[in-house]
Amino acid sequence: MSQFDTLFDRKAGNARKWADSVLAKKFGLTPNAIPMDLADLDFPVAPPIHDAVMARAAVSDYSYTYIPDAFNETVIAWNARRFGLELEADWLKLSYGTVPTLHYIVQTFTAVGESVLINTPAYDPFAEAVEHNL
Repeated sequence: MSQFDTLFDRKAGNARKWADSVLAKKFGLTPNAIPMDLADLDFPVAPPIHDAVMARAAVSDYSYTYIPDAFNETVIAWNARRFGLELEADWLKLSYGTVPTLHYIVQTFTAVGESVLINTPAYDPFAEAVEHNL
């Protein structure tokens, strides 16, 4: 089931990591450089994941949804099984992506103007989350 031996042309899908124009503007790189700045998936999505996304898209109902109790129960059970943690449902907060979460964390745990230590090289949004904490 592994797809890790199959590469495909990421430039055809407007992948930022592989866009020569973005690499030239940001880093001064020439076309066909091998980018190493973005931890991005360079392999096809696993068929079970692709199939699940396609099945959900086929429902044709894109209305606002809610988070069922089973979601939190699954997260709690997985953490208990994997790490021996005893979590409570009200400790869990859903966030819609890594970058917004970085901003929430910086805003929650620092005051405007405080310093945040970031090891470099790092993903650009780490620093941007601090810079935009106005």
